[in-house]
Amino acid sequence: MITSHVLHEIEALTDNFLLICGGRLLASGTAAEVNQLLFETPSEVELTCDRPEYLGGVLLQQELVRSASVITRDGAEILILQTLNARELGTALPGIIADHSINVVRMTTVDESLQALFNSLMKIHRGEQ
Repeated sequence: MITSHVLHEIEALTDNFLLICGGRLLASGTAAEVNQLLFETPSEVELTCDRPEYLGGVLLQQELVRSASVITRDGAEILILQTLNARELGTALPGIIADHSINVVRMTTVDESLQALFNSLMKIHRGEQ
């Protein structure tokens, strides 16, 4: 057993882990397995598309995201979404993109690290999500 607060070190050593806080088991398994458990919790998504402001507005109007903002990175406009429920967004997004003729170049989740996973679990544990 290894204990560490430096989560990127744990990720380098093993795929399986236990996350314990205050003597309570928050999660166990691989990062992918625990991420699957969190699929119905808020997360952050980045989209590179041709009309980011418009898409952000549609998603806000349909209450699929908590917030939407546009940043410029390397000359490209990127839509940053704070989801309310990643599963709902993932289910609805393809239809919205098709219905509004939006060209999506790239979509990624921002918070895939073990540290981000731990932070999400801690927020749930504290009742913040």
